Amino acid sequence: MKNNIIICGDSIVYGVGDNSEKGGWANRLKGIFDKENNGKNNKNYVHSIGFPSAKTTDIVARFENICEALHFEGTNEMIILSIGVNDTQFNGEQISDDALKIFEENIRTLIDIAKRYSKNILFVGLTRVGQDDDEKPFKWKDGKFFDNRIIGNFDERLKEICNENECEYLSTANLLSAGQLKDGLHPNETGHFLLCNEVYKKIRELYIQPEENIIR
Repeated sequence: MKNNIIICGDSIVYGVGDNSEKGGWANRLKGIFDKENNGKNNKNYVHSIGFPSAKTTDIVARFENICEALHFEGTNEMIILSIGVNDTQFNGEQISDDALKIFEENIRTLIDIAKRYSKNILFVGLTRVGQDDDEKPFKWKDGKFFDNRIIGNFDERLKEICNENECEYLSTANLLSAGQLKDGLHPNETGHFLLCNEVYKKIRELYIQPEENIIR
């Protein structure tokens, strides 16, 4: 059976931070599965759509149309979502009180939409930022901050909602070090390679019989 993989998310899905010609973890994943195609009888289709600066609210507004456009009837379809870090961004001293609630509602909405198209739904957990001091938030730009403690809280709720709704969740909390971040927020070439490797292995483990577990 043919495999149809739909990947949707933010700037990390788009490939920001990967200055190599491979263009980010999602595009790297496409390259890996493309190698298994023979040009005449493709068995893998990988579509990735990333929206730089997107929050879950932005993806909710687009997600139905994305799934409808990329859905491939009769395939082993997988939907991979990587979104949420931007929801944790805050201005000034603290994040707004309703940010986590909005995030939770949006994740549930995304799951509801995804389930109309596939039973194979995987959320990539939230990556951490390069925060030098646990007590001081990471300053991304003027007036814009991230804090790994806040990211951790959102990530934990994402994991819980996935469990409640029988969706798969892939933790990336300890995957990337500060040296594997291009700008303190986005993975660099090595970081994208590591993300691609973990998502690839998870897809093989969950949805496709393993053929090759080493990415070169």
